[in-house]
Parts: sequence; C-alpha cells; structure tokens
Amino acid sequence: MASTLARELARVRTETGVARAFGNRGGVPTILFSKEEAADQDNDAVFAVGCNGLAGLVRLDRAFAPFFEDLFSAALKATDRMLMTKKENDELSRKVEEFLIRLSPHLQQHAAPKALEWLIRRF
Repeated sequence: MASTLARELARVRTETGVARAFGNRGGVPTILFSKEEAADQDNDAVFAVGCNGLAGLVRLDRAFAPFFEDLFSAALKATDRMLMTKKENDELSRKVEEFLIRLSPHLQQHAAPKALEWLIRRF
C-alpha cells in the first residue's frame, strides 16, 4: 500500500512540476494575457516579461534592484513551493510581501503589471 501511495505522489509531483515548468496555465486569463494568450506563454516568456517589468521599476526606484536576485533570478524558474521546506516558503513569502509593499505606490506604472505577472505565474 505504501509503495502505491508513494508512486501516486511521485506521479502527481511530476505532472504538477512539468505543468508549472512549462507555464501551463490551462487557459486561465492573467493580468496581461487573455486565456488563449496565457496558455501560449511558457515560463521563459513570462520570466522575460517579469524581468522587463522589474527593470522598468528599478529605473523608477533603485530599491527594487535586490529583487532581481530575490524573486526574479533564473534559478527561481524551476522553484516549486510544494517541495520547499516551511522555512524556505516563509522566506519566499516574506520577499514577495516586501516586493508587493514596495510596488504598491507604483501600481499605475506600465512596468508594474509585467513584474506582477511573473510573481503570480510562478509563486
């Protein structure tokens, strides 16, 4: 029984990880894309959009620069929160919260939804 459960959990993790890795949103609309467009956007494309948005935010406020490493690094493209420890998840949540608080006065800027698109898709 335990081996059956273990195999099933591994299968679900694999399927979930593959879907997330390829940016499969199942045709769900996002803040930038219609459901059809969203379904065609892979993780790399959304990451590029997000980094472009963050670069625009850095031009407005240099305090956004550390988020290139904290939330917009290429290493995070493969991050799966379901596989992270509680401590890692808490730290990532803290960084996302810090980013959102810093972003709030800039939500009217053209770059803001681009950066948000990455965070919503990935985390």
